[in-house]
Amino acid sequence: MTTNRESGQRFVPLRAQLALLMSVAVLLFGLLNLLVVGWLSFKSLSREQERRLEFVAELLAQRAQEPLLFDNRVALDRMVRQSKSIDPDIAYILISDATSQLVAHTFETSVPGWVSPGRRSAEADRGVFTVADDNGDSYREMERPILRGQLGKVRVGMAEARIRHEVANLLSILALMVTLLLVTGLLATRLVALRVTRPLEKISTALEGFQLDGPAL
Repeated sequence: MTTNRESGQRFVPLRAQLALLMSVAVLLFGLLNLLVVGWLSFKSLSREQERRLEFVAELLAQRAQEPLLFDNRVALDRMVRQSKSIDPDIAYILISDATSQLVAHTFETSVPGWVSPGRRSAEADRGVFTVADDNGDSYREMERPILRGQLGKVRVGMAEARIRHEVANLLSILALMVTLLLVTGLLATRLVALRVTRPLEKISTALEGFQLDGPAL
């Protein structure tokens, strides 16, 4: 910041003004991109997860028909555990019979209380429910009937943590790009400002040594 000798007023040099404007513009542009890209990425990954949930739930509903007809719980247990081991994104699988009695699941011990239907979101969006465990971690769950509900139903849940992790990684990369753009922009602004303001500074410095109507001070 420079002070005018005659008026005593302070003014910001043009070079600093250009750098400030460039910084504000880049930061606003970067923040807007982070918000838009983050929202669009989360929506896109959520839809992809919903498609996978639907595929897995429909497939399990078809494969569970025969074991349920013959009350083969060993085959049901083997089926759900194999399905979970094949797809690591599956958090849990629950299969209940026509009387809503649980006959197979993928939990190591007993089924935790947070997976009860009463803990799910009141309304499903496109058939996908939201449920949170005791630690506050969110899961997206899809339920499908087995033989139109005559034999029971299957529930498949996937954690939202993977989606949030992928979005966070993407935003980290984007934030790094914005930072690099900001540094590059500031360097470019400084070079441009030097070329623009240096002649003006020379003229201003030369004029400070003269009076308007007299010899040099």
